[in-house]
Amino acid sequence: MRLIEVYKSIKESRLESPRQNDIENILIKWKDKLKELNIDVDEEIGQGSKGTAFAVLQNQQVLKVTVDNTEANAAKVLVNKKLKNVVNFYKVFQFDQTGYYGILQERLDAWKTRSNASFFLEILDDDVFKDIYKKYKSDRDDGSLEREMASYFSEKTLNKDISDASIKEAEMGVIGIVNGLQELNKYGIGYDDIWAPNIMKRGKDYVLIDLGYSQSAHMPIDEI
Repeated sequence: MRLIEVYKSIKESRLESPRQNDIENILIKWKDKLKELNIDVDEEIGQGSKGTAFAVLQNQQVLKVTVDNTEANAAKVLVNKKLKNVVNFYKVFQFDQTGYYGILQERLDAWKTRSNASFFLEILDDDVFKDIYKKYKSDRDDGSLEREMASYFSEKTLNKDISDASIKEAEMGVIGIVNGLQELNKYGIGYDDIWAPNIMKRGKDYVLIDLGYSQSAHMPIDEI
Protein backbone atom coordinates (compact mmCIF):
# COMPACT_ATOMS: atom_id res chain seq x y z
CA MET A 1 0.00 0.00 0.00
CA ARG A 2 1.35 3.45 -0.87
CA LEU A 3 1.93 5.86 2.02
CA ILE A 4 -0.78 8.22 0.80
CA GLU A 5 -3.26 5.36 1.16
CA VAL A 6 -2.00 4.72 4.68
CA TYR A 7 -2.72 8.33 5.60
CA LYS A 8 -6.20 8.11 4.11
CA SER A 9 -6.94 4.96 6.09
CA ILE A 10 -5.90 6.76 9.28
CA LYS A 11 -8.29 9.64 8.62
CA GLU A 12 -11.15 7.40 7.60
CA SER A 13 -10.86 5.12 10.63
CA ARG A 14 -11.68 7.87 13.18
CA LEU A 15 -11.79 11.60 13.68
CA GLU A 16 -8.41 13.27 13.45
CA SER A 17 -6.62 14.06 16.70
CA PRO A 18 -3.43 15.99 17.42
CA ARG A 19 -1.60 12.72 18.18
CA GLN A 20 -2.79 11.10 14.97
CA ASN A 21 -1.65 14.14 13.02
CA ASP A 22 1.76 13.77 14.67
CA ILE A 23 1.98 10.14 13.60
CA GLU A 24 0.97 11.02 10.06
CA ASN A 25 3.67 13.68 9.89
CA ILE A 26 6.26 11.27 11.32
CA LEU A 27 5.51 8.69 8.63
CA ILE A 28 5.97 11.33 5.98
CA LYS A 29 9.14 12.86 7.41
CA TRP A 30 10.86 9.54 8.17
CA LYS A 31 9.66 7.68 5.08
CA ASP A 32 13.12 7.33 3.54
CA LYS A 33 14.79 6.41 6.82
CA LEU A 34 12.20 3.71 7.49
CA LYS A 35 12.86 2.34 4.00
CA GLU A 36 16.57 2.17 4.86
CA LEU A 37 15.63 0.06 7.87
CA ASN A 38 13.62 -2.22 5.56
CA ILE A 39 10.35 -1.05 7.12
CA ASP A 40 7.74 -0.64 4.40
CA VAL A 41 4.64 0.65 6.17
CA ASP A 42 1.31 -0.75 5.01
CA GLU A 43 -2.19 -0.26 6.41
CA GLU A 44 -3.15 0.70 9.93
CA ILE A 45 -4.24 -2.34 11.94
CA GLY A 46 -4.97 -0.92 15.37
CA GLN A 47 -4.75 2.02 17.72
CA GLY A 48 -4.65 2.69 21.41
CA SER A 49 -4.50 5.64 23.74
CA LYS A 50 -0.77 6.15 23.18
CA GLY A 51 -0.11 5.11 19.60
CA THR A 52 -1.00 3.34 16.38
CA ALA A 53 0.08 0.01 14.90
CA PHE A 54 0.74 -0.51 11.20
CA ALA A 55 1.28 -3.66 9.20
CA VAL A 56 4.71 -3.94 7.60
CA LEU A 57 4.97 -5.63 4.24
CA GLN A 58 8.08 -7.64 5.04
CA ASN A 59 8.11 -10.80 7.12
CA GLN A 60 4.74 -10.47 8.84
CA GLN A 61 5.81 -7.60 11.08
CA VAL A 62 4.12 -4.68 12.81
CA LEU A 63 5.42 -1.15 13.38
CA LYS A 64 3.95 0.51 16.44
CA VAL A 65 4.38 4.29 16.62
CA THR A 66 3.84 5.35 20.22
CA VAL A 67 4.57 7.96 22.87
CA ASP A 68 4.81 5.20 25.49
CA ASN A 69 8.41 5.19 26.67
CA THR A 70 7.55 2.46 29.20
CA GLU A 71 6.68 0.04 26.43
CA ALA A 72 9.65 1.18 24.35
CA ASN A 73 12.03 0.48 27.25
CA ALA A 74 10.63 -2.99 27.85
CA ALA A 75 10.71 -3.79 24.13
CA LYS A 76 14.34 -2.63 23.93
CA VAL A 77 15.29 -5.09 26.68
CA LEU A 78 13.70 -7.92 24.69
CA VAL A 79 14.99 -7.15 21.16
CA ASN A 80 15.92 -10.44 19.42
CA LYS A 81 15.40 -12.54 22.56
CA LYS A 82 13.03 -14.96 20.73
CA LEU A 83 10.78 -15.79 23.68
CA LYS A 84 8.14 -18.49 23.40
CA ASN A 85 5.22 -16.71 25.10
CA VAL A 86 6.07 -13.04 24.60
CA VAL A 87 5.88 -11.15 21.32
CA ASN A 88 9.21 -10.91 19.47
CA PHE A 89 10.74 -7.47 19.11
CA TYR A 90 13.19 -6.66 16.30
CA LYS A 91 13.99 -2.94 16.51
CA VAL A 92 13.23 -0.06 18.86
CA PHE A 93 14.13 3.54 18.06
CA GLN A 94 13.16 7.15 18.69
CA PHE A 95 11.92 9.48 16.01
CA ASP A 96 14.53 12.14 16.86
CA GLN A 97 13.22 14.52 19.56
CA THR A 98 9.53 14.13 18.75
CA GLY A 99 8.68 12.10 21.85
CA TYR A 100 7.55 9.22 19.62
CA TYR A 101 9.07 5.74 19.44
CA GLY A 102 9.03 3.09 16.75
CA ILE A 103 8.69 -0.52 17.89
CA LEU A 104 9.11 -3.18 15.20
CA GLN A 105 7.64 -6.50 16.31
CA GLU A 106 6.19 -9.70 14.94
CA ARG A 107 2.62 -9.91 13.69
CA LEU A 108 0.60 -12.54 15.54
CA ASP A 109 -2.75 -14.27 15.10
CA ALA A 110 -6.10 -13.40 16.64
CA TRP A 111 -7.85 -16.08 18.69
CA LYS A 112 -10.93 -14.61 20.43
CA THR A 113 -13.36 -15.61 17.67
CA ARG A 114 -12.25 -19.24 17.54
CA SER A 115 -14.85 -21.82 18.46
CA ASN A 116 -13.01 -23.14 21.53
CA ALA A 117 -12.02 -19.75 22.96
CA SER A 118 -15.13 -18.85 24.97
CA PHE A 119 -14.15 -20.60 28.22
CA PHE A 120 -10.68 -19.03 28.21
CA LEU A 121 -12.24 -15.62 27.60
CA GLU A 122 -14.55 -16.20 30.56
CA ILE A 123 -11.82 -17.06 33.05
CA LEU A 124 -9.56 -14.19 31.96
CA ASP A 125 -11.91 -11.77 33.75
CA ASP A 126 -12.18 -13.90 36.87
CA ASP A 127 -10.47 -12.48 39.98
CA VAL A 128 -9.69 -15.96 41.34
CA PHE A 129 -7.83 -16.83 38.15
CA LYS A 130 -5.89 -13.56 38.33
CA ASP A 131 -4.82 -14.36 41.89
CA ILE A 132 -3.60 -17.77 40.74
CA TYR A 133 -1.38 -16.68 37.87
CA LYS A 134 0.09 -13.81 39.89
CA LYS A 135 1.58 -16.40 42.25
CA TYR A 136 3.64 -17.91 39.46
CA LYS A 137 5.40 -14.90 37.94
CA SER A 138 8.70 -16.33 39.10
CA ASP A 139 9.66 -19.81 37.97
CA ARG A 140 8.28 -22.70 40.04
CA ASP A 141 8.43 -26.28 38.83
CA ASP A 142 6.90 -28.19 41.71
CA GLY A 143 3.59 -29.02 40.03
CA SER A 144 1.61 -26.67 42.27
CA LEU A 145 0.30 -24.60 39.34
CA GLU A 146 -1.08 -27.69 37.63
CA ARG A 147 -2.81 -28.82 40.83
CA GLU A 148 -4.25 -25.39 41.52
CA MET A 149 -5.51 -24.96 37.97
CA ALA A 150 -7.03 -28.45 37.93
CA SER A 151 -9.00 -27.57 41.06
CA TYR A 152 -10.00 -24.21 39.62
CA PHE A 153 -11.16 -25.72 36.31
CA SER A 154 -13.17 -28.37 38.15
CA GLU A 155 -15.02 -25.69 40.08
CA LYS A 156 -15.57 -23.44 37.03
CA THR A 157 -16.93 -26.27 34.86
CA LEU A 158 -19.16 -27.84 37.51
CA ASN A 159 -22.67 -28.36 36.10
CA LYS A 160 -21.72 -26.57 32.90
CA ASP A 161 -21.66 -27.97 29.38
CA ILE A 162 -18.09 -27.06 28.43
CA SER A 163 -16.32 -29.19 25.86
CA ASP A 164 -13.02 -30.94 26.49
CA ALA A 165 -11.57 -28.94 23.59
CA SER A 166 -12.53 -25.65 25.27
CA ILE A 167 -10.98 -26.76 28.56
CA LYS A 168 -7.80 -27.80 26.74
CA GLU A 169 -7.66 -24.43 24.98
CA ALA A 170 -8.00 -22.66 28.33
CA GLU A 171 -5.21 -24.80 29.78
CA MET A 172 -2.95 -23.79 26.89
CA GLY A 173 -3.88 -20.17 27.51
CA VAL A 174 -2.98 -20.42 31.20
CA ILE A 175 0.35 -22.04 30.36
CA GLY A 176 1.05 -19.27 27.86
CA ILE A 177 0.29 -16.52 30.38
CA VAL A 178 2.36 -18.03 33.18
CA ASN A 179 5.31 -18.87 30.91
CA GLY A 180 5.17 -15.38 29.42
CA LEU A 181 5.20 -13.76 32.87
CA GLN A 182 8.14 -15.93 33.88
CA GLU A 183 10.04 -15.03 30.70
CA LEU A 184 9.48 -11.33 31.38
CA ASN A 185 10.52 -11.77 34.99
CA LYS A 186 13.77 -13.37 33.81
CA TYR A 187 14.65 -10.11 32.06
CA GLY A 188 13.60 -7.92 34.99
CA ILE A 189 10.28 -6.86 33.50
CA GLY A 190 7.22 -6.71 35.74
CA TYR A 191 3.90 -7.05 33.93
CA ASP A 192 0.33 -7.23 35.15
CA ASP A 193 -1.85 -6.08 32.25
CA ILE A 194 -3.42 -9.45 31.47
CA TRP A 195 -6.63 -9.16 29.47
CA ALA A 196 -7.87 -10.50 26.15
CA PRO A 197 -6.60 -7.68 23.85
CA ASN A 198 -3.06 -8.20 25.19
CA ILE A 199 -2.94 -11.88 24.28
CA MET A 200 -2.49 -13.34 20.79
CA LYS A 201 -1.32 -16.61 19.27
CA ARG A 202 1.75 -17.84 17.45
CA GLY A 203 0.74 -21.20 16.08
CA LYS A 204 -0.60 -23.11 19.10
CA ASP A 205 1.13 -20.92 21.67
CA TYR A 206 -0.54 -18.05 23.48
CA VAL A 207 1.67 -14.94 23.52
CA LEU A 208 1.69 -11.77 25.64
CA ILE A 209 1.81 -8.47 23.73
CA ASP A 210 1.65 -4.73 24.53
CA LEU A 211 4.03 -4.02 27.39
CA GLY A 212 2.74 -0.52 28.04
CA TYR A 213 2.00 -1.18 31.71
CA SER A 214 5.22 -3.00 32.49
CA GLN A 215 8.11 -2.05 34.73
CA SER A 216 11.68 -2.41 33.48
CA ALA A 217 15.09 -0.79 33.70
CA HIS A 218 15.64 2.32 31.61
CA MET A 219 17.37 1.51 28.32
CA PRO A 220 19.13 3.90 25.94
CA ILE A 221 17.17 4.03 22.68
CA ASP A 222 18.82 5.22 19.48
CA GLU A 223 17.33 8.04 17.44
CA ILE A 224 16.74 7.89 13.69
